[in-house]
Amino acid sequence: MPRLRRILKQVAPPFVTSLVQRKEPESIEFSGNYQSRQEATKHSTGYASPDILEKVRQGAPKVKRGEAAFEWDSVAFEVPDYRWPL
Repeated sequence: MPRLRRILKQVAPPFVTSLVQRKEPESIEFSGNYQSRQEATKHSTGYASPDILEKVRQGAPKVKRGEAAFEWDSVAFEVPDYRWPL
């Protein structure tokens, strides 16, 4: 299979190969000079943010009412997005 991929990569236009390339997950970066984890947490945002809870409170009921197909990470989507590799 690797040989076939190499050949296809050589003959396919760049936009086609960009569609099928595996994307690396976004990296997480830690920076700053903090004395403790608690101090760093005070200066950071994350899943405990009230903004995220509010977005979920708005998106999840849309799914329940049938106005959205699904909700993922506080974002409501109108069209189903199936994970075919699974």
